[in-house]
Amino acid sequence: MAAGSSPNWSAMANSLAGRVAIVTGAAGGIGRAIVTRLRAAGAAVLATDIKELGDDAPGVFRHDIASEDSWAALRAHVDQRHGGCDLLVNNAAHFDPQPLERTSLASFERHFAVNQKGLFLALKAAPALFAGRQGGAIVNIGSVAGLSGGEGAFAYTASKWAMRGMSRSAARELSPLGIRVNTILPGLIDTPMAAVNPPERTEAIRGMIPQRRIGAPQDVAEAVCWLAGDAAAYVTGAELTVDGGIAA
Repeated sequence: MAAGSSPNWSAMANSLAGRVAIVTGAAGGIGRAIVTRLRAAGAAVLATDIKELGDDAPGVFRHDIASEDSWAALRAHVDQRHGGCDLLVNNAAHFDPQPLERTSLASFERHFAVNQKGLFLALKAAPALFAGRQGGAIVNIGSVAGLSGGEGAFAYTASKWAMRGMSRSAARELSPLGIRVNTILPGLIDTPMAAVNPPERTEAIRGMIPQRRIGAPQDVAEAVCWLAGDAAAYVTGAELTVDGGIAA
């Protein structure tokens, strides 16, 4: 945009037509909503998950984010089908809430294998995934648990704190490549993952939310779509809470 000129808001509408997006953890509630929203905005979306998604369906790829070989296979697949990608949404996560005294070493290591190591491999793969494109955007799905001490979910909270630091460092390191990196921090969202919480805990959290409601997966998907588009072209290294105000 030329200095002193007015922005063309119409041109900055969040159309993602012609862009290629990868969404990890696409089998979950938030992941499915993100895939649906990005496709509605015009993006060609590759939905990935370690769970069964229907491997023969178009736009689907079986993917273990904690495996470097799996990331290499994903890159080859994307290069062959699309010639690279413009958007990477790191949504896959492991969530097994336990307090510190009941957290096993195996559970702690599993949280970090998926939530931290998986993100590390994603960010490391990004320059190759985006090669040949005109920059791009990465959106990492964290949690408001990474803003405070998440009582009753020790390992998950620790891993989401780690994600925030990795996202900020990546925003600086990938910016010269034209790649923006931002993080969304959802609060309690109505998904199967959140359903592992005891009902009384869910109701207690609802009572602490200023909006007095649990978020919908679509709330997160809308935030992803905005960060992915040109309207957020000057936004990188940012954290956006989608939590009904609980972190305010």
